[in-house]
Amino acid sequence: SRVTTPPRPGSLERTYPGVAGSLRTARAEVARWAKDAGVDGLDGETVSLVVSELAAQAVQAAPGHPFDVVVYADATHVVVEVLRAWAGGGPAPSSARSFDAVARQEQSLSVVGALADEVETIEQDNGVVTTARVVLGRG
Repeated sequence: SRVTTPPRPGSLERTYPGVAGSLRTARAEVARWAKDAGVDGLDGETVSLVVSELAAQAVQAAPGHPFDVVVYADATHVVVEVLRAWAGGGPAPSSARSFDAVARQEQSLSVVGALADEVETIEQDNGVVTTARVVLGRG
């Protein structure tokens, strides 16, 4: 995986094609991981929704370019990391992004922000990593 987190026992680490059909696959795999990890009920649904939103953002930002998903649990949180390529799949853009692209990203992040307890986005040379931490124990 190209995400910054080192591999962890029990984590889900996948790379998906940057196409709309990958969203359903990513969400289903995360739901299975959550159930197997004992993250169920509202917690499991929340994690699946966070992955779905971040995956959709990755596909919209760089259609056709793969994106990486890492999900793992610690004692109190589930951590979701999604790395998406820069638009066009190349290096970091030198010019400003379009208003529509920024608006879509902000809308997606506002949904993730409402679901997760912490959200952080870091721009790297190879793309953007968004990390969301969901507190366990919601139900």
